Amino acid sequence: MNSSPSPDRDAATSSGLPPVETPNARMIVQLFLVPGILVAVVIGFILAFFGGVGTGPRDPRQFIQGLTDASGHKRMQTAHDLAQMLPRKPELRRDAKFALDIAELLQREWELIKAERANPSLKKRETERADDIELIAYLPKAVASFNVPVGLSLLESMVEENDGKLNDEGRLSQYRNGLYSIGLLGSQLQEFDRLSVEEQNQIIAALESEAGDRPGRAQWAAQSLAYLKNRQKWKQQMNQAAPVDELGLIPILTMGARCNDEISRKFTILALANWPEKGMEELLREMTGPTGQLDRFVNEDRERGIREIRYNAALALARRGSSLMPLEIVLEILDEARLQKIYNDPKQSLSTPFLIKALNDLREYKRRDPEGFAKQTQIIAAVEKLKSSPMISVEMEARKLLGESSSSQPISTAWTRQLTLIIGLAVGVLFLLGLAVYARLKRATS
Repeated sequence: MNSSPSPDRDAATSSGLPPVETPNARMIVQLFLVPGILVAVVIGFILAFFGGVGTGPRDPRQFIQGLTDASGHKRMQTAHDLAQMLPRKPELRRDAKFALDIAELLQREWELIKAERANPSLKKRETERADDIELIAYLPKAVASFNVPVGLSLLESMVEENDGKLNDEGRLSQYRNGLYSIGLLGSQLQEFDRLSVEEQNQIIAALESEAGDRPGRAQWAAQSLAYLKNRQKWKQQMNQAAPVDELGLIPILTMGARCNDEISRKFTILALANWPEKGMEELLREMTGPTGQLDRFVNEDRERGIREIRYNAALALARRGSSLMPLEIVLEILDEARLQKIYNDPKQSLSTPFLIKALNDLREYKRRDPEGFAKQTQIIAAVEKLKSSPMISVEMEARKLLGESSSSQPISTAWTRQLTLIIGLAVGVLFLLGLAVYARLKRATS
């Protein structure tokens, strides 16, 4: 028996519109259940292969638990998380107790490596020690990311113990890591200088509660406490003469400045630029001269390695506003045409970053000593020429250094990302709307 057509279907047919269908189980499955299953599969994939989103450790207790976990994978994942979190969380960098905890972990790893070197029979199988050996690559940078120098003596030990033994790749890696971390720690102490008095006092109070004469943790806290108090007094003085090297940095950095490895020397320059202690500038000036026993280079272009050590040392002196700054080398760096020729760099992909670094360092010189910078007429003239650079980034940095505004204002990275996201969403919405219109028209004509 034939069913009679519904009034809604007749009306839709007579008006030329597609017929209206009553929702049924098949339609509900197509519209809701299938997309829901697809979303669940994607979320399950993320959870399975990436460990979830935002599920990593968030506080010092969780980090320490992860770094001491029995699972090597867990320890390494926590080390990665810590490396990502410390630069983004100033409250973690100010946590003196957490810094001491990390220093104790570094000491444990470092003592284990030294013991195995002294007595190879103690060394476990390679597969059992793999995770722990890798952990030594993360902890020095972690302990150097705090606003307190509690791990400095361990970093110095890593340099001193490996100095002159750089033919071993493991020792070379630890040597470089120690020097780089000493430089990073110097930068973090500059951040300490910029903290409010209340924040500085909180750090000092935490160190006071941990300080003592016992070796290890209590001694590190006591040494850091004395150093930070003296640093506060030095920053408050009108006379900005370099403070005494009470932490014993100069002997360690002298090793790095005179070693045979290009990368280690560059990391040493970073450290010398970031610490204000007496003797740093003399060592930097030495590094602008003859290279001595340097014979381990990054690549076959040895002249480039030698040149960049001289250039970086000269710019570090400029950044400090030092009277030892070699003017002739700084002017050489600011000569864009000459730099481009030296690097054989028609696209300026190598020379431009070096020019921008030079201009940034000179801007720091100007910030520290405006009157002294104003007297550097030859440098100012060289920067004036860079206002006509074909590279917009160089022109902008030159104008910024001279206190001028640039007609070419770049779009900030954040705004560029937002614009890209908005455009992407708009295209996606238009695509879906077009698809819906197309489906409706096709259905109407069928």
